Amino acid sequence: MFGSMVIIGIAFEMHAPPLGYVGCVLAMLLSVVAGPPLARSYPEQTHVNRVPRLRRIALFGFLAMVGFLLIMW
Repeated sequence: MFGSMVIIGIAFEMHAPPLGYVGCVLAMLLSVVAGPPLARSYPEQTHVNRVPRLRRIALFGFLAMVGFLLIMW
């Protein structure tokens, strides 16, 4: 998602400050490193009957980001 935002930003000549890119990369690294230990710290998980398919989640995320860009533009 971050990579696509960089490409879309270049296409529409929207540039974030370098500190914004660094902060985004650090936030992604932190979520990758801290995510698994935090997930293991909750042993009781609720039962989910139906999990959405990955394509549906990805499509929703893509459409939400495009909508956000259109609103901000």
